[in-house]
Amino acid sequence: MKRPGLPLAVLILLALTTAGTATHNVWRRGVNLDGWLSAGPFVPLGASRLADLQRVRAAGFDFVRVPLDPALFISAQAGSPEPAASLDRLLQEARLRNLGVVVSLAPSDEAKRQVLLGGLARDTYLVLLERLSARLAAAQLPRAMIEPMDEPVDPYRRDCGPSTFDWNAALSDFVAAVRRGAPGLTVLVSGICYADADSMQDLRPLSDHNVTYSFQYLDPLNFTQQGNLNNDGWKNLRGVPYTARDASAMRRAFAGAGGWARQYNLPVLVTAFAVHDTAPTADRLRWLRDLRVLAEEQQFAWTVWSWQDSAGFGVSRGGTLSGELNRALGLSR
Repeated sequence: MKRPGLPLAVLILLALTTAGTATHNVWRRGVNLDGWLSAGPFVPLGASRLADLQRVRAAGFDFVRVPLDPALFISAQAGSPEPAASLDRLLQEARLRNLGVVVSLAPSDEAKRQVLLGGLARDTYLVLLERLSARLAAAQLPRAMIEPMDEPVDPYRRDCGPSTFDWNAALSDFVAAVRRGAPGLTVLVSGICYADADSMQDLRPLSDHNVTYSFQYLDPLNFTQQGNLNNDGWKNLRGVPYTARDASAMRRAFAGAGGWARQYNLPVLVTAFAVHDTAPTADRLRWLRDLRVLAEEQQFAWTVWSWQDSAGFGVSRGGTLSGELNRALGLSR
């Protein structure tokens, strides 16, 4: 219905504003696709792997987050269709399944450090970011975002101590590269302490308004990472409970992130949360449920880690979720 008395330019502006708000709201419940385009050695995505996207959709997820190792693309032989062809097949299948896609650039720790320090590594990375953004936009997905760097950290410290590194300046470079390739693509950014909630709140909101902000939540690590064979400090841990104190800390973290988001009127996505499958089952389910509920109370979209995961953090077995996990993640229909 036409609104009487408003000039055409105002109507157009209102329509664009409404459309932008609606776009953010349709990102709700997602799952990470660990290892699809990130773990070496690279294996092209075939029909059997891509068929999982139908299962992802049937499970009740409405988008996926795809960690992507930039080295796969930077080192690809000239004229080789891969790995770009695998990315294209994934995007086409996601479109067919009405799944949104977040492409998250996840370089190795050393590659990340070199990119953040600048020079040729930064220039090469920006060119790749521009090209990937254009490719993602061209796929005409129902929803799409690109995350320029997963889990950033101060290249001079590699820890979360006081930092003088200008992460906002680096983010501005990344966003500019995305805009050269895809002017209308949403950019996903996080803080420079391995994308935790506190460092997100330390960010100065960017001048670009088509940006979503993000954080990961894995606390307390002795609980969520117990039994993780990839870490000597946690691989022998067993039976660590999820306590009332842990639950209170989680509530405080999400309340702080939600207050920050409302202060600046910014959309937020929780990009990763997980508990290793050796944790006590009831506590694992309760932790996942508590986090999911808190995220949704704050109107945060979320992506659980991960659809399948050889390290023990996967949520699916044989392409399906257990009834208990379904209920914990609010996916029951």
